[in-house]
Amino acid sequence: DRVFHVFNGLSPDFTPQPEERVASVLSSLGIDRPYLLFVGTVEPRKNISFLLDVFDALDSFDGLLVIAGMAGWKYEAIVEKMNTFRRSDSIKWIKYVNDSDLPSLYSGAECFVMPSFYEGFGFPPLEAMACGTPVVSSAGGSLAEVLGDAAIIVRNFDEDEWRTCLKKVITGSALRLQLREQGIKHAAQFQWETTARETLKILRSLPGKK
Repeated sequence: DRVFHVFNGLSPDFTPQPEERVASVLSSLGIDRPYLLFVGTVEPRKNISFLLDVFDALDSFDGLLVIAGMAGWKYEAIVEKMNTFRRSDSIKWIKYVNDSDLPSLYSGAECFVMPSFYEGFGFPPLEAMACGTPVVSSAGGSLAEVLGDAAIIVRNFDEDEWRTCLKKVITGSALRLQLREQGIKHAAQFQWETTARETLKILRSLPGKK
């Protein structure tokens, strides 16, 4: 009874970006093909090794897997796998992305993929939604609650099921449009002003507070 639930908000910078801006940012980052995107720290909790296995057998997609994020705790084995597995030439690891470029990186992706074991909130997939990018995500931690029905939630770590979901998003124009529209609408609910108002409301409800 002393625990209260308030969602975080998103920066208003995360919106679908103009095509010319996206093209400029992708060129500066050396991305020259369609790509799947993961954003987050490279560490075991993010389950990137599993994502590599899923991508390795996704032969129908002749594009890149872009991993954007700094090296974190116990990253070495993950990076070694990036460099040595069968489709290593289709992996692009971008360690740092300027805040001003991130909305364009999201906007240009075919799909945002979040296979994390656990997230306390999960900003990146929600940011991707706000930029109009379809999301395929695990249910780890808060992800299923935060993303709701506006993303494809995969509640296990079966490689074939993940590949099937990704193929549906990549090839299904109607599904992509549906996820884009639902994602933008859903992400718009996460406002920092709402976070502040809800927090203030809770503080004022405490005994002795006005």
